[in-house]
Amino acid sequence: MRPRPVPSATRRLGAVVAAVALATAGCGLFGDDEPSGSAPTTSTTAPVTSTTVPETMVEVLDTGTPPLAPLRLSFREGDTTTLSLTIDLDVTQTSGSARQELVTPTVREVATLTVDGVDDGEAMVSLAFTEANVVRTDTDLTDQEAAELDAALAALVGIRASGRVTELGEVSSFRYDLPDDLDPAVATTLERTRDQLDAAVVPLPGEPVGVGARWRATTTSRVGGFPLRQETTYELTEVGDGTIAYTAEVRQSAEDQDVALDGLPQGTTAHLVSSRVEGSATGTMDLGSVAAEARSSLAGTQVIDIRQRGAADRRLTQELALSVVVEPG
Repeated sequence: MRPRPVPSATRRLGAVVAAVALATAGCGLFGDDEPSGSAPTTSTTAPVTSTTVPETMVEVLDTGTPPLAPLRLSFREGDTTTLSLTIDLDVTQTSGSARQELVTPTVREVATLTVDGVDDGEAMVSLAFTEANVVRTDTDLTDQEAAELDAALAALVGIRASGRVTELGEVSSFRYDLPDDLDPAVATTLERTRDQLDAAVVPLPGEPVGVGARWRATTTSRVGGFPLRQETTYELTEVGDGTIAYTAEVRQSAEDQDVALDGLPQGTTAHLVSSRVEGSATGTMDLGSVAAEARSSLAGTQVIDIRQRGAADRRLTQELALSVVVEPG
């Protein structure tokens, strides 16, 4: 059974939002001047209705074993599928002699995806959240804490989004339709979820390939206050009747640089020393629909210096372990 890391359900929810935002954005767990027994907090931006879609470059490394054939998604208007997204993240923070482990409850979200139309091979897809709750397995959450967390996560239910997906699996646009009074923490959770939903759509190579083919997808996006580069190298392990299976190796990194982070006191700045996160994934895709299954695990370390005028730099080291499961709902 996992140890109880924070004393209240409210702080547990803050840990979920802050920690998963860290995993997808690269950094962001900043609270008091030193880590303590309570969960760190981050400030969040106001709700927005659109998100930036990073450009992805795909390079074929090996075309694989013949017979070779192009891999393309095909969409039918009206097709609907339900996906479940389960996220589990553990973070350990160290600053000076202080150390804390932030063990957050696993969160499960369910969304329905519908193909609203098809334009020249590109699908216009809508998304609606239908469930959001914590997973109590292997936790010490009380009934009351679990109920409070589920009540807070319930703000996700009913949120809708829309986007466009090309036949090569590229998400060319994505937009949330959010109410003006949405809790900023929920908006942060939604932005994180948008990143994880990318796992449901694999960027496909432009040229014909066969089993054993390998291709690299490189994405650079500005998240968490700095440019983050992600390289995912896919290997095609199986080609079936309209389906494919793959494995992938993932590497995330960010260069040494000053970063703009919300929530720091006036006169305080942050400098990213290093950020290295690596992991692996496996998955299957139905080329004839938006249905997919994927499992990924990432682990890594981020080192950040907090600088305050007239004081010595304070170094914060964060070690994280993240697992994401996308499967039919």
